[in-house]
Amino acid sequence: MIGRFPILYIAEADAEDAVLSSGVLAHLVDSLPEAGFTVVGSAASAPLFADTPRLERLLVLEREGRFDWIALWNQVRGTKWGLIVDMRGSDLSGKLRRVKRAVRDKTAQPGLHAVQAAAAVLKLEPHEVPAPRLHVSDQTRAQVEALIPASGGANSEKDRPILAIGPGVEWMGRRWPAERYAKVATKLLADDGPLAGGRLMLVGEEIDRE
Repeated sequence: MIGRFPILYIAEADAEDAVLSSGVLAHLVDSLPEAGFTVVGSAASAPLFADTPRLERLLVLEREGRFDWIALWNQVRGTKWGLIVDMRGSDLSGKLRRVKRAVRDKTAQPGLHAVQAAAAVLKLEPHEVPAPRLHVSDQTRAQVEALIPASGGANSEKDRPILAIGPGVEWMGRRWPAERYAKVATKLLADDGPLAGGRLMLVGEEIDRE
């Protein structure tokens, strides 16, 4: 059942970009307690929003071919949306029935941080720009704790800080050279670094290990 103020949020396909703009969705969750949410994402980005409060549907756009968009259209066209927030700037959102629509401008804005660019979709003031934030359920936290324990005894492996690096990108031309990641990680994890004695975690797909 769709909520009395239905919001359709179309997240970026790239997981890293979706994280950077996640504060926009979190802001809507906090500021519109009567809203119910339908979130669209790719196979990579959709799982990030699985624990969103008042989430009514989580739709995965596996690919971005014409027939994939048509399939998505058939899943969302039956609702008159209170608000559509389109972080992809797609044509789809402009063809759906809605009260309001907020669309991300695809035009590059030099000097504007990605988090600020995301907030601009909602026309938020500079002091209102929300930091990236993902909602995490108790069940998800428990699963993470099983993989990465957060606490332990003195000098325990569990107590060592974690430096998480996500080198994956949607386009290979945007990827940082591996030696730069290595240089940054070495400085941060060095004995005199801010994460001295910490562990390195690579976040991404199997290809990112290379």
